[in-house]
Amino acid sequence: MKLLIYLFNIFIFFSFHFILNTYYLTADTIVEKSLSVDYENITYDSGIEIIKSAIKQKDFQIAETISRKLLEKYPDNSEIITILARLLYWQKNYDESIKFFQKAIEIKPSDELYKELEKVKTSKELYLIDQLEKEGNLEEYESKLKRLIESNRAIYDAGYLLGMFYVKQREYSKSLEIFKMLREKYPDDIGFDALYIESLILIKDLKQAKTELTNLPEEKKQRLIKSREDLFYRVNEHRLDLKIENYKYSEIFNFEKEYSIFMTQKLKKAKFIFGFSNVQRDKKNDNLFSIDIYPGFFVRKNYGNFYIAFSPSPDLVYRSLISAEICSSLKKSDFCFRYQRMDFETKIINIIIPGLIFYLPNHYSIEERVYIVLEKKTYSIMSTLYHDFNHRFDSYLSLSFGETGDIIRELVDLDKVFTGGIRTGFEYKITPKLSFSSEFSFYKKKYHYERVGLKIYLKYWN
Repeated sequence: MKLLIYLFNIFIFFSFHFILNTYYLTADTIVEKSLSVDYENITYDSGIEIIKSAIKQKDFQIAETISRKLLEKYPDNSEIITILARLLYWQKNYDESIKFFQKAIEIKPSDELYKELEKVKTSKELYLIDQLEKEGNLEEYESKLKRLIESNRAIYDAGYLLGMFYVKQREYSKSLEIFKMLREKYPDDIGFDALYIESLILIKDLKQAKTELTNLPEEKKQRLIKSREDLFYRVNEHRLDLKIENYKYSEIFNFEKEYSIFMTQKLKKAKFIFGFSNVQRDKKNDNLFSIDIYPGFFVRKNYGNFYIAFSPSPDLVYRSLISAEICSSLKKSDFCFRYQRMDFETKIINIIIPGLIFYLPNHYSIEERVYIVLEKKTYSIMSTLYHDFNHRFDSYLSLSFGETGDIIRELVDLDKVFTGGIRTGFEYKITPKLSFSSEFSFYKKKYHYERVGLKIYLKYWN
């Protein structure tokens, strides 16, 4: 029995090897055949056969060479002229392709040739428009795409390019209009369904995006799950977070524990995050209540939030914290400015935090923040690198250093001594409604303490 299995495996191996060799030999034979053609004595039929074989192998240059040689012998043959026009079109040589299509029409006009000629002219126009974007002439790029759509030519291609242009420019309301139009015009194209729903997500209309996904026919929904599963992970509005934090101090403190619960609620365009934390250290116990508000009234390309937190009887943390931030989106970056006021038992601290976020290729981004404590005239710099591997897994690495902490919970954190830290973490979305996150941190404040911490999050979306 083992011998039979062994012989069978050998048979499969050599059969597979034979098939591959046959395939590559066939391709090589076609090329050799085309290169060894006797162009002086080539016949019409043999030339057409070689051209068609080369086209099947996508050897367009070889097919073009032979077509031109045949055309020298048969200068008024409409079939050869049409084949050459198509070959030039496939190689994006639009000007010559147009010339040969026009010649073919002169010899033997047909509706099909007129349609192909218009297709080449439109492709040339789209190519020239694409060059405008590469040159940075964005106003003319947008204007010409609009005119192409209004003329009812190349609505599919020009509409797609215009919609994606608006996404790049963060003009999400405009991209929504374009993809809605394309979706209605091409109802069988699931790609436009996906782009329309994504535009809804980008303008923060998660409720409508979720409705659109839910209302898709089952067959379309299954196709979209295979091609754009990420959309199903991005449409849930409400969230419940559970967080556990553990810290080990090397000097003045022992262990610190913090248990938190956060609830995210969407109300029209605004988002509210209600939080409660319990902090425990050295037999002391603080409760911290918070609310984070993301209003929906900011103008296009701007966003921000208001944050308020307070502790009724603080022993370990501040009495209250009030923070406001506004960010403005640029081409490939965001500029942010945050003001933070902290009220301790014995003093009030004011902090300003300017920052920049740079969006890089391959789903990377870098955030740079400077924390400036006005009363102490101290600063801290924090750099964070983010990477979204895919819609289910993302990670980050953060480094900070300065004369004060980027995390301030009590007055000792404000002392003007060297302070540095490192944090790294990840989030894994188990299902569209459940994710697990973790963060490891190391923090050093000279003359005071070193702190090692671990955070664990569970998040549930609805």
